[in-house]
Amino acid sequence: MAAQNNGESSIAYLVEPISRAANEQVFAEIAEMCIDVFFKESLGAKPKDKIAPWKEIQISSLKTLQTADLQRRRKIYPKANEMFLAYKVEPVPSSSTAAEDKPLILDLESVQNLSPVEGMEYVRGEIIGFVEITQKPYGLGKGKGRIVYDDEPLPPLRPILTNLAVKKAVRKYGVGSKLLDACEEYVQKTWEMGEIVLEVEDYNTGALDFYGNREFDTLYDDPASRRYDVGGLVLRKVRCTRKVMRKVFEGFEDSESESTSEEGDDEIVTIDADFFNRKKSSAVGG
Repeated sequence: MAAQNNGESSIAYLVEPISRAANEQVFAEIAEMCIDVFFKESLGAKPKDKIAPWKEIQISSLKTLQTADLQRRRKIYPKANEMFLAYKVEPVPSSSTAAEDKPLILDLESVQNLSPVEGMEYVRGEIIGFVEITQKPYGLGKGKGRIVYDDEPLPPLRPILTNLAVKKAVRKYGVGSKLLDACEEYVQKTWEMGEIVLEVEDYNTGALDFYGNREFDTLYDDPASRRYDVGGLVLRKVRCTRKVMRKVFEGFEDSESESTSEEGDDEIVTIDADFFNRKKSSAVGG
């Protein structure tokens, strides 16, 4: 375990996969945090701050959309999507009813920044971070392979990381790094895949630096992306430029180095139809 939890200088937290039995309330909490991080902060507001009524309506609409989107992915892609949560860990006296109301954390070795105190039990508190990883068709350009399904060329399935969000108050404790660690381990050990791809808007220098420090390389800019904008009177989508970034794990062969035909065509990779039975509907948002 890491350093002692000593009030303001540190917090104890736990990163783990979301339960398959997660209810709508959990998804609503995730959506609220993500939308506050991605949109409300851009207005210079804190989560509890009051903002203009029309902007509150926009934020509320985005939270509703995000909640439904998370639930949809969880239901439709049970084997091709994984989500990880970071919980703040809270101590409760062993004799208190609070220790009975919430499931106790039994593996304290998995908790970050905690020195257990005698006579205390530990439970999951508020959600302070979230991330998801999804397998979906994603092309990176000529020479990087493609999949053929029903005689139709499709991009290869790749693990795509989305919605990495951490509450502003806890960003200095390594929560984002631990969430990314969980995704990288899952992709390599469970899916046995050798890369992660993600997109970052070009003005988000903090995220670009974060992923760059984690050995993600920028492949190219996509100027045709779109994002929701809450800067006006109505919620709308606007054009933006995103940087496509990629990390190839050590020990896995980079598809860019794979041989191609003498004519220079992309290598053709085929997969089992039972595994990839979604065709183009696999392209999910987030």
